[in-house]
Amino acid sequence: MKYVKSLAFVLLSLVIGVVGAVTLINSGAFQNRIEQEVRAKTGAPLKLGRIQIPLQWPPTVSVQATELSMPDVTMQFKSLVVTIAALLEPYDFRVTVLEPKVILKGPVSAFSAGPGAGAAGDKSGAAAAAPARFRLVLNIIDGELQSTDLNINKLNLEFEQKQWMKNPAKLKAAARVRSQIFPGELPVSVQTDSFTFSEDSVKASAVKASFAGLNATVQGTTLLKEGRHRWVAEVKAPDLSQVPAPFEIPASQWQGSVELNAELTKESTAKPWAADGRGAFKNVKAKVKWKNEKISVDGLVSASLEGRFSYFENKVSVPALSGYVDLEMAQVEAYGILSKPPNTALRVDLAAEGTPDKIDIKKLEAQLWQLKADMSGTVTMKAPYDGKLTLDLQPTPLKGLEAIILPLKNSLVQGDVVLQGEWIGPLTDPWASQIILKNLRLKNFSADVNYDAQGAVKARGPIAATIEAHGEIDKGKPKSFQASGNVQLGGLALVAGPLRKEAKQALAANFSIRSDGVALQIDQMAVTGFLGQVKASGTVSEPLKPKVNLRIDMKPLDLSEARVALPEYREIVPKGSVTGLITLFGEIVFGTPWHAWPLAVGGDVKVNLPEYRIAAPVPPEAAAATPPAIPPTSETPSPAAGFLPRGALTEKLNLQVAATIGILTKDTLTVKGVDASGKITK
Repeated sequence: MKYVKSLAFVLLSLVIGVVGAVTLINSGAFQNRIEQEVRAKTGAPLKLGRIQIPLQWPPTVSVQATELSMPDVTMQFKSLVVTIAALLEPYDFRVTVLEPKVILKGPVSAFSAGPGAGAAGDKSGAAAAAPARFRLVLNIIDGELQSTDLNINKLNLEFEQKQWMKNPAKLKAAARVRSQIFPGELPVSVQTDSFTFSEDSVKASAVKASFAGLNATVQGTTLLKEGRHRWVAEVKAPDLSQVPAPFEIPASQWQGSVELNAELTKESTAKPWAADGRGAFKNVKAKVKWKNEKISVDGLVSASLEGRFSYFENKVSVPALSGYVDLEMAQVEAYGILSKPPNTALRVDLAAEGTPDKIDIKKLEAQLWQLKADMSGTVTMKAPYDGKLTLDLQPTPLKGLEAIILPLKNSLVQGDVVLQGEWIGPLTDPWASQIILKNLRLKNFSADVNYDAQGAVKARGPIAATIEAHGEIDKGKPKSFQASGNVQLGGLALVAGPLRKEAKQALAANFSIRSDGVALQIDQMAVTGFLGQVKASGTVSEPLKPKVNLRIDMKPLDLSEARVALPEYREIVPKGSVTGLITLFGEIVFGTPWHAWPLAVGGDVKVNLPEYRIAAPVPPEAAAATPPAIPPTSETPSPAAGFLPRGALTEKLNLQVAATIGILTKDTLTVKGVDASGKITK
């Protein structure tokens, strides 16, 4: 009985001690101490979540949202639960991590395990302690890895090893991966019962993996202390009709074969990651049904592609790539303009070679309907993608083009087109590139247009045009450039911004322009139509901020028609007509009101107005109480501004003016039969 009482006392004391320790931990007293010790040893701030140990069996420790921030990496999780299923060797730990997240401030390739304690370089001579025997079961739910060259999300992982670093482990994982090597986000899964590792190495053989719906085998070895890695993956799908929905593309009835192999290596901690691979998609066919906001594809798509790829020092190269993509049997629609029916050609044939710095396009043949274009040249592999490309579109009759262009659907298209040219410079910035237009010809083109760009531009009716051009545009400036042509829009009903034109109103333009490399010379620019006739000649330089020296002849302009064509400006445009010969010299600054442009205006103007009312200034109270009938814009002068709004342009007027006004009114003043002539300056 004495020993029973002693044992009971010891057990009671132990229980009281355990309960006291648990109570102390649950109170949060240890949380600050742990954070301080981690900061002292690592220099990294730790924000530790609340720690709880419920009084239950088996013992369980839970940690709420936690974050550890270091200079190169941030690690965090939403919750961590550790259950100790066995308190004696072999221990049994069950770990569940919810939404762990690792953020690398750089590429994955910059991070590698180096020699650590007990490595070959350790001269301390201390013997490594024998690892404790324990079983580990690990579950990761919704994990994520972010870096500049690789993103992994929706990672769900199950890991089990009966004896730590002794028995082969079971591993099952699934995630979505986005990398520089492959476009888009791809689903990846891995499963193996032969995953082994120790303090020195990680090995796996016969790993079953799924990549974008294709099954693969993976094997390899990582030597941790040496920083050496070699992993090989191989995909073989000789018959895609037996593979369920590869690539997560909304398609069915797959045919053809796929073969991919890739080797991922790292020679040492000081060497970068490298990858080499080869792929072949042979006679791949599928019925595709895919759509986004601007493009849709519905029907049979076929393709064959073979090539090699490599990855080294954060650069991807394609040493060889050849093949074709054919959408002839598919219905393709794009941007509300193209509508290609089945049995109409749409195909691209490609042959290219590349290095980490550029890709050399040996051949790129593109065909849409009867339009066939050949392209060749080089493009760099890094933004802004500097290119040197040639384009050759052979002479093509446009008869029947209405079959694929929606705005021309109910038309009978006539004419032909030719285009040959070169592009030298960044593909993302035409204004920084050199464009050599060897030959552009649109000859005797005619069609009926029916186009509506969601209210911005509407056009319905016949158009006709003949345009010829050749020359060079260097960084936005025309250089040795020449163009001429005519455009007929007489029967076209048009809405473009504030402009309205009815189908019965005439409108035509003729032009002939050239450039000597300094300025654009307008030899002839004549617009004739329902508003009257305007002819222009002169020079324009600096396309982005045009500097003009122009002579404009108006014969006459019908202001009454302008009131109808520009309904937003109806209240500020009087009835009548204007005839004149004026000159413009200075700069046009887009994005500012026209009257603020620093232009000097001179010449002679004749104005004939049956009636003109000078608007009185609006009292501030009335202006605030009465909303304007027309929403104000930057181009709409306020009536309170007087005859013309003040600005750089209106202060540099130097016009000889002759005016005939039938009735002139201002407030209660009425003047009839006004004939005046004189000079407006400022």
